[in-house]
Formats: sequence, C-alpha cells, structure tokens
Amino acid sequence: MSSSNPRLVSAFSPSPCWRRVAEMKAQGVFKGTVLLVDPLKLGLAVNVFVHAFLQQQDKHSLEVFISVVQRHGQK
Repeated sequence: MSSSNPRLVSAFSPSPCWRRVAEMKAQGVFKGTVLLVDPLKLGLAVNVFVHAFLQQQDKHSLEVFISVVQRHGQK
C-alpha cells in the first residue's frame, strides 16, 4: 500500500482517510512506523549477518568487541 494513497484498502476518500489515520495515531492505535530503505540506492549491494559470541557478557567485553569492530571498519 502506498503511504500517499491509503484509500486503496479503505472505503474512504483520501481526506477522511488521512483524518482517521491521524485520529488513530493520536489515540495510540499504532505501535510504530516502519520505513523501508532501498539498500541499492545507498550503494549497499550486500547484506551480511553476523552472529558473535563473547566469552563474558560484561560491559568491558562489549566495549572491547565494539572497539575491534570499529577499528576493522576503518581499514
């Protein structure tokens, strides 16, 4: 559904439909907003998923891990 034309799935014309969406938003009906990014338009042609394990789950270990990842990204 296009965000510019929500009436494609409703019986309302655009103005009443957007008013209803605004009312529902004000009432807290929506839990959030989703924006989908086109990775190709950002020059991101590859997705990488990494699953890392730390020997210890403490603040210091996490800081070391983040530091190593950041240094690696700057090479």
